[in-house]
Amino acid sequence: MKKILYILFFLSINVVIHAAALHGEDSGANDYGVKGQQGSKDECLLVAINCGTDFVSLEQKIENLRKEISKGKSVYTDDELNILRGKLNNATKTLDYFRYEGARNMYKYPGD
Repeated sequence: MKKILYILFFLSINVVIHAAALHGEDSGANDYGVKGQQGSKDECLLVAINCGTDFVSLEQKIENLRKEISKGKSVYTDDELNILRGKLNNATKTLDYFRYEGARNMYKYPGD
């Protein structure tokens, strides 16, 4: 009797695992489990939610921010647009620092 219960238990676990995998394929999620956001807010840029595990360079982040800001009030509220503009401003200042100021200070030693 125990043997039959163990077999039924493992079969039921197997069914649950396969059903979850099949359900996940049809969810419209990408490789990182994040659903595509066509025509909607990019929560990763706005509040760092649903970012997945991919990494973007500073230049790519600036381009994404510009793209999201260009959607305008049809997608974002005024407050959200201000947040995105502030993040764009910070990202461009950071990139400029790394390009110009950081390179100039690269070979300075303390005491020079």
